[in-house]
Amino acid sequence: MINVLGFLNPITQRLITYKVPQKETMKSEIFIELVNLFAEKIENLTVVILDNASWHKSALTKSMFKQWQKKGLFIHFLPPRCPHLNLIETLWRKIKYEWLKTADFYSEKTMLKKLKHIFSKYGNDFCINFSMNIFKTKFNW
Repeated sequence: MINVLGFLNPITQRLITYKVPQKETMKSEIFIELVNLFAEKIENLTVVILDNASWHKSALTKSMFKQWQKKGLFIHFLPPRCPHLNLIETLWRKIKYEWLKTADFYSEKTMLKKLKHIFSKYGNDFCINFSMNIFKTKFNW
């Protein structure tokens, strides 16, 4: 299994991904480490919208919010039980059920190669046209 943490800007179609270390599953410590890597790269005030996964809402993760805010990274949570608002999950479904082919699942090497290709070409060769009406209304963009 390959676990990936992704940061998706649906307006600019920018996708930044981080591979979870091999033989690890997502947990607060790994999530924090990867968000820290992301926070080091941001150049503008940035809002990260998260679902309610346990590692997103853990006390350990919440203890990082002020540190991230000092770097210009702000956390916002989706309402519970609103998967239709979780755009990154839409992306993962498109990758898994449309953009990956059966042959891509034959080996981890093949899967990694295809995923890197999709991630590097997202916004150009691979794209999702999200409706931005909810964001313009809710966040006044």
